Amino acid sequence: MEKPSRFLANSSTALEQLRGLINQHESTPGIPLPTERELSDTLGVGRREVHRALDVLKEEGRIWRKQGWRHLRELARTSERVDSYNDHHHNIMSAIIQCQPNEAASAMREHLLSLQTALIQAIHLAYNSTL
Repeated sequence: MEKPSRFLANSSTALEQLRGLINQHESTPGIPLPTERELSDTLGVGRREVHRALDVLKEEGRIWRKQGWRHLRELARTSERVDSYNDHHHNIMSAIIQCQPNEAASAMREHLLSLQTALIQAIHLAYNSTL
């Protein structure tokens, strides 16, 4: 990865570069990312900027942190789940726009149940990977 100029080296640049790195490894979930120090050196930004970028990716659900602040790709994230999430979001928003509260509630319930299932699977995968 080419290092950005100091002028552009900030948390936004780090965030975009980290998204690119994660997208390159989308087919191999569960692999550890380099440490913050290694990412800082590779991306040519400070550790503070890397930490902020990783916080954003964590909030987006793209990564999760395991004991010792080591960053891991979300084990249960698949393209099918992302497509399902997008479908649920579309259904919820369509029902809200069309002023159909019962349909919106039903779509939201379905979405929350699918998120719960994905979370349970991720917990089991994470637990089994530590054994």
